Amino acid sequence: EFNLDFPHLMLRYRAAEAAKGKTHFVARQLAEMDRNGTLATVVARTGAHGLDAEAWLQQHAGELDASTTVYLAGHGQSIQRQRRVLLDLSPIDRRSIRTQPYWADGKTGL
Repeated sequence: EFNLDFPHLMLRYRAAEAAKGKTHFVARQLAEMDRNGTLATVVARTGAHGLDAEAWLQQHAGELDASTTVYLAGHGQSIQRQRRVLLDLSPIDRRSIRTQPYWADGKTGL
């Protein structure tokens, strides 16, 4: 029987690959933990679709800097409202807001 610490083994492998310069651009960017430390925020839902996330954005939009890229996914109409909040209250350029609606009221096949 072996006592193998697989997660640490993978970390060592990736460190060795990075030292050889064999790491892809995306993998290097995802490994930037200081920059990506606030990569995602989960907001619990207590009301209608997207209202809690919209309220959170209204509170924190001023803390974002112009180099931030924002990803919004979920209910279509909520994403539209949240995108508008970001454009109105933060210095983020409209091209830095990525959206992916997964559902909308009364619609099928988004």
